[in-house]
Amino acid sequence: MAKEEYYFDLDDEICLEIINQKIEQSNYYCIQGLGGLNIEKNKLKSSNYQGDFVVYCDDVTDPKNIIKIKSQLSSHKDSDGLFFLRRNNIKIEWGSGYFDNFRNLFLIEESELIPPFKGKRHIKFKFNIVKLDSIFKDGVTSEKNILFETHTTYIIDYKRDGYLDIPTKVSEIDVGTIQLGLALVNVNGSIERAEFGKIKQWIEDKNKWGLNEIYNPEILDDLENIKRKAYYNQLLKYSFDKIKDKKLTLSQIVKKFNQNSYLNEKYEAINLLLQIVSADNKLGKEENELLTKIVRSLEVDEIEFNKMKEKIIATVDTIDENESHETLFNITPKMTKNEKCILLRKEYTKWNAQTNNSDVKIKARAKRMVEIAAQLRTKYKC
Repeated sequence: MAKEEYYFDLDDEICLEIINQKIEQSNYYCIQGLGGLNIEKNKLKSSNYQGDFVVYCDDVTDPKNIIKIKSQLSSHKDSDGLFFLRRNNIKIEWGSGYFDNFRNLFLIEESELIPPFKGKRHIKFKFNIVKLDSIFKDGVTSEKNILFETHTTYIIDYKRDGYLDIPTKVSEIDVGTIQLGLALVNVNGSIERAEFGKIKQWIEDKNKWGLNEIYNPEILDDLENIKRKAYYNQLLKYSFDKIKDKKLTLSQIVKKFNQNSYLNEKYEAINLLLQIVSADNKLGKEENELLTKIVRSLEVDEIEFNKMKEKIIATVDTIDENESHETLFNITPKMTKNEKCILLRKEYTKWNAQTNNSDVKIKARAKRMVEIAAQLRTKYKC
């Protein structure tokens, strides 16, 4: 079907639409706009002709039960855990807008926007232009910060379980996540109770068994849950024995996991792996090397992974000093000297800012990371 033609003049307020678009190998939701940014002149002047573009999303499938969508990735997560998009410091002239064709305001990879439930979901995209650095609480900012606001609703036919769905079966993704965790636990050829406990805790959280014990204990006794618990116990024993006997290799696990998983599920698995490597409050050489190998095989964004890893590094008591310091900063042999130096300058600056942290453990770790970064900068003559 051909796109409907629109004819706007300066008095027409911007119209939003959401379209699906494939860019390179990924599918995106494109938030597009056509029309004028009808901001009152006095408001625009008071904001120095600048603003931030902000989008929040609600699931409005049931008008009596509107759900503010939570984010599964730190890159799109606000301080309250809600999914949001933000572009800062946009210059805005009075009477400006998009008047020729629909223009992309934001791009969202489909795998990054997870609705709360499976099926056809009506998602309300709320577009705001606000004063610079406006603070949002629970997806809302003060009325005095708002320069312009509008919204549109788009139906997403989501084929997988949403983040509030209680799964009815053990998925291939869960199996792959557990097996990745077991491969990491077995890195030294033996099993540590604390590390294995992180996998068991992940399974309990995934099935909401801990919450059911508090709020709905009878659910734990139904036949389905009894079968699921038995299955997980068998899965743990079977998978660990196969990995230990080298009959199930890491490459086999990763290949199958990559075939079945979405991006958010990969990050969920990585989060479990990070919990495992920090379970004993120590980041060991073999653990870190295998973790890095797994993450690179999953083909996720290294910047996003580094953010996740930094939080773990900041809280562990000990880092194995026998390990290559380069791996702490994800420096690879393929990097040029200039790339290594740019990365090390960023890492030095970032950790140096934490050397006055009020948390004693983070402060001590930051000082050590600054020392290591400085040593590497000397090594590479940065």
